[in-house]
Amino acid sequence: MKRLLKISLIIILPILLYSVLAIILSLASHIPASTPGVCELNKKVYVSSNGVHLDIIYPTELINGEFLNQLRPIDQAKYVAFGWGDKGFYINTPTWDDLTLETAFKALLINSETAMHTTFYTQKRNKWIELELCEAQLDSLSSYIKSSFKLSPRGDIMEIYGAGYTKIDKFFEANGDYNCINTCNSWVNKALKKAKVKTAIWSPTDHGVLYHLRQH
Repeated sequence: MKRLLKISLIIILPILLYSVLAIILSLASHIPASTPGVCELNKKVYVSSNGVHLDIIYPTELINGEFLNQLRPIDQAKYVAFGWGDKGFYINTPTWDDLTLETAFKALLINSETAMHTTFYTQKRNKWIELELCEAQLDSLSSYIKSSFKLSPRGDIMEIYGAGYTKIDKFFEANGDYNCINTCNSWVNKALKKAKVKTAIWSPTDHGVLYHLRQH
């Protein structure tokens, strides 16, 4: 019984600690330093959630033309959503019914390869959360997103051909490792910090990021 209790504590305590820290640091605010100079909030981007995973969404006119061409958007695309995450989870789990314990275990507990997921939209969705930025903030956010793409020796982003779920989305090789600390949602949280937007100190889930965005 003592051995069983010890094993249970070894398993339960880290999960409990992780959950408590996630709640506290998700609700605690990261106050950004003020943006130097004049900062007119005249650029609109968006954040969306599918209930688990966050994306940052750009109107196509705010994306550098050369970079947009490399993304190979669909015809009439007016918005591009960017999401970073575990490569194996992304590609092997097109729906939640496809999720396996092995995929979930590797995504959460093992440093794993990552991918960038892009989705193209022809019109804005009502559930997207609008975020107004100035030029300097937009530049910082764009630099962060671009730096998450892994580049070829020629300096081009690298598409993972045939990995998209539908005709309106694509996957690309990405930089960084995915784990339970560095999640798809903490990637968005870091992006907002880079753009000097008030957000969570750390948020492994979408809830903390959305909580602070709704305070704007």
